[in-house]
Amino acid sequence: MTGFLLVLVLLGYLSTKPIPEMYFVDKKPKVYTDKQIFKHEQKVLRRQEKKKYEYSKMPESGYMTIAEYEKKSADILTSERKIEPYEPPRDKTMEYTPQYTWGLAKYNNPPGSPYLNLGRKLLLDRQFVSPGIVSPDKTFLIYPVHNFYGTNQCVTGDLYMIKLDQTKGEVQRVEEANIIKRVQTPILSTSKDLSEKYVFRSLTPVDFSADGNLLLVKEKIGSIQDGIWQTNLWIYNFRTQEALELTEAQETVKYYWRNSQGLFLDEKRWDIFPLGFTADHPDIIIFNAYAYTGRSPMFLGTWSIDSAGEYTELVSLQETSVKMSLNGYKLVKTGIVDPAIVHNEAKAKHKKLRQKKKELRKAKREAAGQNRAEYRAKIKEMKEYERKVLKHMK
Repeated sequence: MTGFLLVLVLLGYLSTKPIPEMYFVDKKPKVYTDKQIFKHEQKVLRRQEKKKYEYSKMPESGYMTIAEYEKKSADILTSERKIEPYEPPRDKTMEYTPQYTWGLAKYNNPPGSPYLNLGRKLLLDRQFVSPGIVSPDKTFLIYPVHNFYGTNQCVTGDLYMIKLDQTKGEVQRVEEANIIKRVQTPILSTSKDLSEKYVFRSLTPVDFSADGNLLLVKEKIGSIQDGIWQTNLWIYNFRTQEALELTEAQETVKYYWRNSQGLFLDEKRWDIFPLGFTADHPDIIIFNAYAYTGRSPMFLGTWSIDSAGEYTELVSLQETSVKMSLNGYKLVKTGIVDPAIVHNEAKAKHKKLRQKKKELRKAKREAAGQNRAEYRAKIKEMKEYERKVLKHMK
């Protein structure tokens, strides 16, 4: 303890002792010769080359600058995106996984059959993308997308267009259609009013007209808890790019039954069922009407309406068949590929894949060896240059 105190006293004494003036005298700066400067510069250059070589052995993301990263991660235009064709997942536990063959079939067959079943999947995924309908000339595809909003338990719908690749076969272009290539603005949308809880609004394409210029769409409005309230008819004109609601369809049916039978349909639960375009008149749409007043629906007649929504006519009060035109197409399974073909193709594919991986590894080794040889040659050249220059320096 006493020694410690003595050390403290000595340090306090030295701190009060004045500093000699010799310590404030400027020291003479160190002067480097041209030879020393040149050797240092060459050393720095070799160090930079070594750093470049070490960087070249790393993944690209390990040494790129922020500017390079931002350039690489810039958004790609939709028209420039390359989409790899879909390949079915391979089940390693199975020797043979069935692969289906696909073809195009009439979409609205039988007439009025297109039906949208959203189900529980929409509530879980919050979005449901439905299969599309291909235009009669097979140049584009229309498909519905429905969104579920959990806050008010509401559903809304949109119809989107995808232009098909004309350079591919009719079936292949539909198989490889991808939503990334869709036209971003929907051609038709339901109301986005979410103020009323449990309301759903869905859009289902019914069929194209024979020339492909018109698309008939049914909009169903109802409640998740109470069922469908009503069905609205829409016509989308691809020439004018405008949508028209055919409100006269319901109004004419109500007017007829109110005046002929004294039946006020507004007080009943009833709805219309669109079938599509007629074969004899390409612009005429046929729909049935039903009233749900008892155990079995009451038939309210077969009706027609023109695509402009200006003229509605009663076709028959008896359930009768009208010759309909089926114009749109859909993708359907046509069969299963022969297991032997699948097995041989898979075997050849895996062999080709292994060969490709082997070639990639070989190319990587060769590139690394060449890079290493170039680095060593560069360092050797730099050292030889330094030796020759220093030889002529004093």
